[in-house]
Amino acid sequence: MIEIDGSFGEGGGGILRNAITFSLLTQKPFRIVNIRKNRPKKGLAHQHLKCLELAKLVSNSKITGASIGSSQVEFFPEKIQKGGTYTLDIKTAGAITLLLQSVFLPCYLSGHRFKFKIIGGTDVPFSPGCDFFKQIYLSNFNFKNMKFEINRRGYYPKGFGEVDFSFQSNKTSNTQELNFRDRGRLQTLRSQAHASFELQKLEVLENLNSALNVYLSDLEAPRLNQNVYSHSLSQGSGLLLKAQFENFNIGISKIHSDIDYLAKNSSKEMIELLNTGEGVDHYLADQLIPLLATQKGVIQSDKITNHIISAIYTAEKFLDIKIKIDKKNCEISKI
Repeated sequence: MIEIDGSFGEGGGGILRNAITFSLLTQKPFRIVNIRKNRPKKGLAHQHLKCLELAKLVSNSKITGASIGSSQVEFFPEKIQKGGTYTLDIKTAGAITLLLQSVFLPCYLSGHRFKFKIIGGTDVPFSPGCDFFKQIYLSNFNFKNMKFEINRRGYYPKGFGEVDFSFQSNKTSNTQELNFRDRGRLQTLRSQAHASFELQKLEVLENLNSALNVYLSDLEAPRLNQNVYSHSLSQGSGLLLKAQFENFNIGISKIHSDIDYLAKNSSKEMIELLNTGEGVDHYLADQLIPLLATQKGVIQSDKITNHIISAIYTAEKFLDIKIKIDKKNCEISKI
């Protein structure tokens, strides 16, 4: 039984989600205590229960202690099912991407075909948006026969979004080493803005694009703009700034009701990230740790965060590996 301290590092839900991933991959059971101890509302929240529920759906794993507010859970993994179609309604604006990330890698490496229909939040604060998941995370890998579609936006705080995610999995991970250090030449900078139809009469996306033209005016890279108003049962707007390099993509994803704030802060973060010269943002680096743990490579981040440290802590609990952090150069590599 792997023992995990849920208060380690950032002390949030990421430790639980990564523990689920590695437990399903290694078939090692775990006990996690002090769940989300560093959060204002400690213990399991609704979304974390849904992550456990989805893990149980795809593997028939056994779980004890899973209830709202619980500070301890035991997880006894079973083998991933032989593919299939799975539908899960989060019933809140809980982030769809965080739910999928808890089971994606073990499902992909199982050698079966999966299709997920998830209802919940597509664009949620402090979580990777669905555009980021598709255009940045998934696009950086040669995942074959994969399709990710946003059928309906679900903005925080109401949610009600719907996503279809299907893939024909592979029993072996990409044998090529990860290289998230050398970007290569910047090819294009894309802005992908979206909002619910109710906001079209206010021309929020047109105003957002005008603001971006101001804040990004000093960048010499060619920029492509895409503005989409779409059907949603909740009102909101968001933005993905995507920098496409020769070797991989990096991005900034945000939602906010204040359009000028959204444009200004997204542009500021993207310019700062581009000025670092190499590597990826710390949000993507955090999400890449499970992949790095299963194969060789290097990740250079703009900074080392507690989320990254927590992800490494969890990976080393399950796998006989050592992941090294070079704090001076913000490089992460598996020894």
